[in-house]
Amino acid sequence: MNLSKRLVPFFATLLLLVAVQSLAEEKAPAAGGRFEAGVGVVDITPREAVKLAGMPQALMTSRVTTRLHARALVLSANGARVAIVTLDALKYPVEQVQKARLGIEQATGIPASHVIICASHTHRGPLWSHYPDQLVTPIVEAVSMAARNLEPCTLGAANGVVEGLSECRRVIKDGRAWNRWQLPPEEADRLPAEGPSDPGLGLLAVTGADGRLRAVVYNFACHAASARDPVISADFPGEVELHLRSELGHEVSALFLTGASGDVNPASGVSGERFGRELGGEILRCLQRLEPVAEPSLAVATRSFEMPGRENPKFEEAEIACNWPAQLEHYRKAFTEKMERARLLRWYGLDRTKSADFRCSQMPEECGYKYHMNDFSASVGLGNMAAARHDIRLRRAIANYYFRRIRNERLVLPL
Repeated sequence: MNLSKRLVPFFATLLLLVAVQSLAEEKAPAAGGRFEAGVGVVDITPREAVKLAGMPQALMTSRVTTRLHARALVLSANGARVAIVTLDALKYPVEQVQKARLGIEQATGIPASHVIICASHTHRGPLWSHYPDQLVTPIVEAVSMAARNLEPCTLGAANGVVEGLSECRRVIKDGRAWNRWQLPPEEADRLPAEGPSDPGLGLLAVTGADGRLRAVVYNFACHAASARDPVISADFPGEVELHLRSELGHEVSALFLTGASGDVNPASGVSGERFGRELGGEILRCLQRLEPVAEPSLAVATRSFEMPGRENPKFEEAEIACNWPAQLEHYRKAFTEKMERARLLRWYGLDRTKSADFRCSQMPEECGYKYHMNDFSASVGLGNMAAARHDIRLRRAIANYYFRRIRNERLVLPL
C-alpha cells in the first residue's frame, strides 16, 4: 500500500453515518426512539465465464461457490434517510460511485451525499466494467427495494475481537520483502509477518419490530482473499452471511465494510469457511451484548484530511517493514506538527504558554483565528447543532421586527 500524499476519506458507520464527499451536516431525532429500516439485495453473479479480477494470472471461470450481490440498507428518521451499499466486487471507482448516487437520488429521493458505497474487495469476481452499465442499475435497484420496504426497527452497536484470522501479508526473505502469497507454501508458512494487523470488529445491528435480526453492518480490516482457486465467490464475507443465516435460522443480510486492510490478508492456512465460522461466530456473540440506541438520531457528515506520506516516494517494502517503528514515529511527528500549528492558529497565532503577557510580547508568524474553545465547549456546541437552524430563523425574525419598527426613525449611528 503506497501511502502517497493525498486526501484520504475515512468512513464510519455507527451512531454517526458518514456519507462520502458530502459537505452538509444534518441531524434529525427519530420519533419514539425508533428508526425505520429497509433492506434490498440484487444478485450480480455472472451467468457466463468471466475473468477473475483479483488474480495474478488471467483466469477465466463460470463455476460459482458463493453468489455475488449488491446489498443496500436504508435508514430513515423523521424524513432524513441514508443508504449504505456494499458490493461483492474487487473495487468500484469514484466516477461510477457518483453515477450510482445520482441514480439513487433520482429514483428514491435520497440525497446523493447520503449514500455510502463500499466494495468488499473479493478477488474472485469480475471487474465492474464486465457489467452492462458498470453496476449502476443493480445498485439503484437494491436501494430502491430497501426504500420501499422501510419498517420500524431498533439499532444496537457492539465491538468484538477476532484473533488469528488476519495478518500482515508482508514477509522478509533474504533481506527482501515479499507478499506471502508470492512464495512457495513451504517457505511462506515458516516466515513471520512483518507488520501490524487489526483484529477489531465493529458492528451495527438492525432488529425488526418482531425481534428478528434484519441486517448487520460490520467492519473488519482484511482483504477478501482467503483462497486463489479459480471460482466465482464472494469470499469470506459470503461465508459470514451463510453462517449467520444457518445459526439464526432465517434470512439476514450482512453488509461488509472493509477496514484499513492495505497489507492485511487472511492468515496463512485460514480458509474462507473457517473465516465465516469464526468471524460470523464473533458477530453472533456481539449480538448478545448489543448496546441499544435508546434515543436514536440520524446524522450525515464527511471529513477529509491529508495523510502524511513517506519522506522517500520510492516504495521500499523491505526497508519499511524492517523499520516499522521508525515509520510510526514519522507519522506521529507529522501529526504532532499539524496539531501544534492548529493549537497556535486557534488563538490568533499566539502561543499562550510562552509568557503571561503573550498578547503584547509576541508577533505571530502566521495569523490565526479565535477558535479557543475546549473539548467540553465543543461538545456542547455539537449537541446544540440540531436546534441551530431554528435558532437562526428566530434571531432573523427578531432582527426583521426591529428593522421594520425603526425603519422610519431618525437615528444617529456611532462612528
